Amino acid sequence: MYVFDTSSIIAFLNGEKGAETVRRLVNDVESGSAEGVISPVVVTEVYCFYLQNNGKEVADELLRQLRVSKLRIIPAGEEVAVKAGAYKAMKMPIADAYMAATAKILHAKLVADDRHFVDLDIDLFKFR
Repeated sequence: MYVFDTSSIIAFLNGEKGAETVRRLVNDVESGSAEGVISPVVVTEVYCFYLQNNGKEVADELLRQLRVSKLRIIPAGEEVAVKAGAYKAMKMPIADAYMAATAKILHAKLVADDRHFVDLDIDLFKFR
């Protein structure tokens, strides 16, 4: 199972460095050979990014694409929230704390490229 960080989704959508690696993982999810999830925080950050940079029409279309993909948007329960609080206490941004906590609780690989994930007790898949 993969938990996709915001940076991986934006890299994938923009064709940035690492996009091909993320594309392969997303294709695995779409084909059913792997599971993929995103946090509601990723939806928030991706929507905000495209709304600010490309306008509402583009942001809405990308949101529609996320909804019809096989990436599951999973809510954070209490266990994830508590673990995110522990990561946040380590001076991690709250959005990243939630993504790391989601990966930890689900025993999944976090697809990301942020350096502050490296020292955590999670399975990190650096996509670039």
